Amino acid sequence: MNIQQLKSVVTLSEKLNFTRAATELNIVQPALSRQIKQLEIEIGAVIFKRDKRNVELTPAGYYFIKEIKKLLSGLEKTTKQTANIHNGHVGEIKIGFTHSIMQTILPDILKKIHLQTPGIIRFTDENCV
Repeated sequence: MNIQQLKSVVTLSEKLNFTRAATELNIVQPALSRQIKQLEIEIGAVIFKRDKRNVELTPAGYYFIKEIKKLLSGLEKTTKQTANIHNGHVGEIKIGFTHSIMQTILPDILKKIHLQTPGIIRFTDENCV
């Protein structure tokens, strides 16, 4: 099972038509059919009920698609976050401070950092900003 197969099965579940799904994926219809069949064999379940004219999800297919969409969404989020960390757009700053500094200069410092690099600071105390 690979990411392309998972994206293909999601596209087919949205189109419910092999030809239209293959066109959207920029592959030929027989290749899409093979991908779906291989995936069904690998997971040991029929995802789509199909005949000459219709394609529809089976109950197992509904569950599989729902979970795969979550997985792909998480993968996309992870990929973007990794790139943001690598590029310095996201990170973490830990600041040790006394209570008195929290009442004086620290809120202004945190606001300035947040304005310059919004992904660096995550506020856990609503009173900070």
